[in-house]
Amino acid sequence: MWYVLQVKGGQELSICKQLKEAGYTTLSPRELRNIRTKGAWKQKEYILFPNYVFVETDYKAEDYYRITQIGGVQKFLGDQRCPSCLSYLEEMWMKILDNDGVPLKPTIVTCNDDGNVELLKGVLLNFKSRIKIFNKRQRRAVFEITVCNEVKEITLSIDMINEEKEKKPTEASG
Repeated sequence: MWYVLQVKGGQELSICKQLKEAGYTTLSPRELRNIRTKGAWKQKEYILFPNYVFVETDYKAEDYYRITQIGGVQKFLGDQRCPSCLSYLEEMWMKILDNDGVPLKPTIVTCNDDGNVELLKGVLLNFKSRIKIFNKRQRRAVFEITVCNEVKEITLSIDMINEEKEKKPTEASG
């Protein structure tokens, strides 16, 4: 089963590495976030769940002590005797967001003639029905998922493209 660890901020990736070296499978979803700096858009790696790491374990006493002894691991979420675990659907969402350990690229979108945003390519296609907000100016989209049965809002970057529809010249009949 997949459990959520609360960890010290900024140490998520090093804790994942230590857990992997100890034989555990871990997830720490990241994205390349669009950030505007000095008038130019740049991408910066950003952890989607700061202060949390997802770990797969059977949660036996031996696992509990091995995991909590790693520096930076604060606790398992939930009750110490019975910590909260991810549902099957939440597990699938985390695997999609983790992208095999590679930071997610911004989802490519376009704006229709009526002003609505259309998803073209990227991870947000998996969460289409859960999207709550598109902020075109900040190049972000917000969607909701549950983690251990609590609703969480996740913000991901989008790249807007202007789709210029090529108009074919009509032949004049004469």
